[in-house]
Amino acid sequence: MEQGEVEFEMVCNCLFSSRNIDNRTISAMVAAVVSGTGNWVGGKLQCYETSMIFSVNALNRRFLQDARPVEIDYRQIIDIQYGKALLFMETVDVHLDDGRNIRFRGMGRRNAKLLTYLQKNKIG
Repeated sequence: MEQGEVEFEMVCNCLFSSRNIDNRTISAMVAAVVSGTGNWVGGKLQCYETSMIFSVNALNRRFLQDARPVEIDYRQIIDIQYGKALLFMETVDVHLDDGRNIRFRGMGRRNAKLLTYLQKNKIG
């Protein structure tokens, strides 16, 4: 899909399935931590006119079975809201019409900026 210009971007983490870990590349201790806290994967989220794409960074790519970018067409989004991870970390939770919930976690005010961008420009 041709994207055009980036309208908003941020470095963040995205919650991937714990089943997506490549157990050949991580220790048992790391696997235990991930199973308890979630498979938060670092990368970059880029928002375009009609979709947003999360791309896994090079460091995390080697620990995943499937590191393909996650692309979300804005027409799939049915709701966006703040969420919490581990009781103290804010997230932006994107609920899709196919039942998936994609969670992003940025540092500082980035979550608020992403939520505002999506609510003002892409939803409803």
